[in-house]
Amino acid sequence: MNIDNAVRAQLALSRELLIETENYHSVPGDALALLRDLIVVRGAADLALAAICIQLDCVPSKKDSSLADYLDSANKALHLAAISQETNYVAELQKVRSDLQLRFRLPDPADGRE
Repeated sequence: MNIDNAVRAQLALSRELLIETENYHSVPGDALALLRDLIVVRGAADLALAAICIQLDCVPSKKDSSLADYLDSANKALHLAAISQETNYVAELQKVRSDLQLRFRLPDPADGRE
């Protein structure tokens, strides 16, 4: 199978994001560092799965596709039965990430409220 150069570049970027996260040493229990790691790892997963779906010509048809949409699309293209466990993990990851983002959302100074 010939891998498109754009797909290869997207996968390489995903890998670089993961390497950078791996090299970043945070203090255990540092919730902001955990949030940073979750956002970066989630972004890397988005890039990798999107690249895989592009290569397989199974990009979800939704305008705003989520990680779960890409997993589902890859599942259908590859006819995988074991992907449901990963879909549950992705849903859990999304919930943790959303909860942490809400918890650490800084007030917008332009809003005028504190």
